[in-house]
Amino acid sequence: MTQTLAQPHAKQIDHAAEKFFKETFTRRLATPVVPFPLEWLMSDLRLRAAWVDMRSILPTVESLAFLCVPYRKILVDESLHPNESPQLHSRLRFTLAHEIGHWCLHRNELGVAMHWSCRDPAREIVREHEANRFAGALMIPTDLLRSAWRQRFGSRPLQREDLLPDRVQLIREEVIRRQYQPKGEDATENLMFEGAVSALASEFGVSPQTMRIRGEELGLLVR
Repeated sequence: MTQTLAQPHAKQIDHAAEKFFKETFTRRLATPVVPFPLEWLMSDLRLRAAWVDMRSILPTVESLAFLCVPYRKILVDESLHPNESPQLHSRLRFTLAHEIGHWCLHRNELGVAMHWSCRDPAREIVREHEANRFAGALMIPTDLLRSAWRQRFGSRPLQREDLLPDRVQLIREEVIRRQYQPKGEDATENLMFEGAVSALASEFGVSPQTMRIRGEELGLLVR
């Protein structure tokens, strides 16, 4: 599902994330490349990851990671450790980028608290959308994606009708790759689009789902 942020606000988040992207390379006099080296930005922000059993820390919260602001730590569930689950590398990268987004956008909302306030669930939903948008824009900057998209798909958006001739094959390949059987027409359509952008997703070091969402946000994928 694409994020439900108002467009002006979404563009502000894109701009903020892409500023971090560019400054990360500028500080090292390096040419911007993808996949984006998240470890560089974490070092610049003095953030570090720590591997934990999230269920033992937050038994009532379904989460794979948690930002601990006072200690500048991103607690990550051990199920995502690259030595244990190398097939989840893109999921780990998005999780880290999402928590970096919380640090850059929301850390003042925590103060010295160890957890988000639950008194405003509506704000919590918005925070999650904002962190997701930030993560997508950080790892898939607009200009680099548009350039790569033109090389792969041409100058116009990729539309549903363009994929229909290959629909069955695209869905089958994604089902086999992910060992996942979609439930419902929306989930099936998502798999078709994700199959179409899977090679591009690998280039940027993200999952096909993340690439599909980013493509929809920027109007490059049209249903």
